[in-house]
Amino acid sequence: MKKSLKRTFGYAVGVFAVALFAFSCANPLSPTLPIDSTGAKTLVNGVETFTLWAGQHIDAGRVSVWRDASKLYVKYETNSSFTIDQTHVWVGSSLSDLPVNNLGVPAPGQFPSVIGSYAAGTKTATISFSFLPSWEGKSLYIFSHAALLSTQYGNQTGWAGDNSLNISRWNFYMNVVPPTIVPVDPEDPEEPEVPLTYTISGFVFHDLDSDGVKDDGEPGLSGVQVSLAGGASALSGSDGAYSFAGLAAGSYTVNSGNLAGFFPTPYDLPTVSRTVSLPESKTGVNFGLSYESISGRAFRDSNANGAFDSGEEGLAGVRLALSGAATGSVMSGPDGSYLFDHLKGGSSLYTVAAGDVAGEYHTPYAAPFVSWTGSASASGVDFGYSHESVSGVVFYDANRNDVYDAGEPLLSGFGVRLNTGASAVSGSDGSYLFDNLIGGSSYTVSANDKEGFVHSVAVSRTVFPANAVPAKADFGFAVDYSWIPGKLANGFTI
Repeated sequence: MKKSLKRTFGYAVGVFAVALFAFSCANPLSPTLPIDSTGAKTLVNGVETFTLWAGQHIDAGRVSVWRDASKLYVKYETNSSFTIDQTHVWVGSSLSDLPVNNLGVPAPGQFPSVIGSYAAGTKTATISFSFLPSWEGKSLYIFSHAALLSTQYGNQTGWAGDNSLNISRWNFYMNVVPPTIVPVDPEDPEEPEVPLTYTISGFVFHDLDSDGVKDDGEPGLSGVQVSLAGGASALSGSDGAYSFAGLAAGSYTVNSGNLAGFFPTPYDLPTVSRTVSLPESKTGVNFGLSYESISGRAFRDSNANGAFDSGEEGLAGVRLALSGAATGSVMSGPDGSYLFDHLKGGSSLYTVAAGDVAGEYHTPYAAPFVSWTGSASASGVDFGYSHESVSGVVFYDANRNDVYDAGEPLLSGFGVRLNTGASAVSGSDGSYLFDNLIGGSSYTVSANDKEGFVHSVAVSRTVFPANAVPAKADFGFAVDYSWIPGKLANGFTI
């Protein structure tokens, strides 16, 4: 008569991780670290995850432990601050078998699994051990050591776990209880009932077109936390990949964290969690993150048409203010450009308002463009500035033709006034200037009377300055000979 197979669940894997400095450290374990010496933990859904500590108190990532019918697995996953240089792992059912030095300190170099060099940039590593028959139903201790590299923190020693040995050097170890697998009954050679486990995996990626679907060429995003509701968590690797292994059949909700400056996509119906049902491993459980921007420039609008044309120069130091779905302000750069970055796209609306510039006017003059409203992303949101001017010379009009001719003397100290109320005095070269005027309208310039002189012809002129070209208004004068009766001066009867 065949004996029926019985499936029993013994609880006994202890995972032990001890951190060993390359130099002597006489201080006891820091009391601020999360120490849990209450015993073994039952594997949640066939896997248990622990913090990988660097330099005694820096969170460097995670170490996960699970088993199948023939092997025990230890998986390292570092966060965005660290990469893996070396790993050393020991597994045993008795601490008396742990390799130690003559001071009783664990010796990682003597562990049965020693990987002395990983490729540069390595962030995940999985080490497997044959699951020994003597381990069934026993509490296993697993020392999980790593040499970690970091540009932020420097090179560090790492250990994983939530228990610790009471020795002079800081250390951690893990203690968990996995299910036991019953061997084949020789009188019934059927396969044993092996608990099936499954994997959920996917990518966190930069969703360049924000459609929520991972397309070819869209890069992965590292350092994003992905978690199972009520269970384990993992950080996406350098390629954006993550995975949860050793899962029992059932329904799981996978939640994606965020990344500073990014937003879940699609923006208006973002996917931040996905529910999957096992039994069968699931791949492609992906999460997209992205952002949009608004950019443009402030520029000197030479022709005052409101459009940035070839050859027109940027204006630096102009304040641009953002309001709406996000707020902020920036100053235009040396080339006049500005950028509001890392904005949420979709139906979110934003307004960009351009500040005033001393001596300049927003263009076009008749309907100045001072603000823009729309959604990100948008480029070419440009703001033009310009001004006009009126200039001329005061001269001695020898032939009284009301036109300045070459060789005619230029007169200084003559007053000129504008219909806006502004006034000027001709300089040593006879010139004057009214600058920083708004365009789009005419101006009347008048020359003041001057004792001893008479106006040659025109006393005032009306001009229409445009296209950043000064409007000319010259004024001629002749000597006043009216006090000499009956005489001729320059061919004119007085």
